[in-house]
Formats: sequence, structure tokens, C-alpha cells
Amino acid sequence: MTVSKFTNIDEALRSLSPLRFTMGCVNWPDSFPYAPAVSFDIAHTGSHLVLRFDVREKYPAAVTVDDNGAVWEDSCVEFFLSIDSSGYYNFEFNCIGAKLLGFRKERNLAEHAPPRIMASIKTFPSMGFAPFASPQEDVSWNLDAIIPVDALFRHAISDFSGLEARANFYKCGDKLPEPHFLSYAPIDNPTPNFHLEEFFRPIRFL
Repeated sequence: MTVSKFTNIDEALRSLSPLRFTMGCVNWPDSFPYAPAVSFDIAHTGSHLVLRFDVREKYPAAVTVDDNGAVWEDSCVEFFLSIDSSGYYNFEFNCIGAKLLGFRKERNLAEHAPPRIMASIKTFPSMGFAPFASPQEDVSWNLDAIIPVDALFRHAISDFSGLEARANFYKCGDKLPEPHFLSYAPIDNPTPNFHLEEFFRPIRFL
């Protein structure tokens, strides 16, 4: 996957139409067969990443509003990025724009980003920012996320340009009426687990 560079954030956002990629890997079809329709794309400006997710699903819901809360239990989209062998970043967003960012060496060992970093990550959810516990039926929604390079808080990186890394993209909803676990690149594991770097794919920032 290559990530194109643009002069500014507005130009990068305009470039994300139509979206280039789909999340179509249903890695655990016997236990979790439901597959929402999910497409996504990514661009950068050097100083910022720009992500867009488009989702159509049966029963979206979102109750988490706090940064670094349990967004994965809601209708959630995710981007995991490994810069080197030291670990990986997991960016997670629910459908009302609540966000989580951790740096991990494995699933259960996380260093969460501090409040200053979390405040610098901007989300723009089409469903608004108000929580709703009762799932809605058959809804299309989208979310844009703008992530400064400083969000890679465990690395001294000042510009995304030229960066070569590894990544995967996900859609989940652990506590929705129909839990699901989709990925962009396939995952070969007996049970749902997105925190497996061996299944990340190369990503190159132009």
C-alpha cells in the first residue's frame, strides 16, 4: 500500500474520494460471520495523516465518549502501524469519534498516549459526537481522522514522507448485537486478535 502526499489537509481530504480500499477479510466466519460493508483510504501531508472510513452496518451503537476508553466495544474502526521492531501503535475510533491510541509490544501491554497527544488527534464523525446505547438499524456512516506526526509518541519522527512501515486496518464491534471482526489484510489465527504484527502489510508514505 502506498500513501500519497498532499500540500495541505484540505487537499488530502479531497483526494479521498473515491476510497481505494475495502475491508473484506472475515477471518473467523464460523463464529463471527457478519460482515459490514467497509471502505477506507489514507493520505498524508508530511506533518499529518488523514484517514477516512465509510461503513454500512446493521446495528451501530456507541457509548464510549472518553479518550482511551473501550471504543472497540462500540461500532469501531482501527488502524495499526508498526514503524520498526520496537512495537506498534493502535489507533481506534468509534462511530461518534471517541479515540484510543496505544503503543504496544503485545496485546495486553499498552502505553496509552497522554492527554496532550489525544487532544491533537481530530475526528469528524458523520453521526455526531453524542453517545447512543440503543443500536440503530441499517445505517451508513463515515469518519475522518486527522493525526499529527507527534502522535507517534515513542518515535522521533518529524515527517511521514518517505516512511516505510507495516500496517493493518480493522472494523469491529465487540458488544454490538452482531459482533464482528473484519480486517484489510487477512489474519490466520484461531480466535479474533488484531494485535498480531506478523499479519501487518507493508505501507509506504510517498
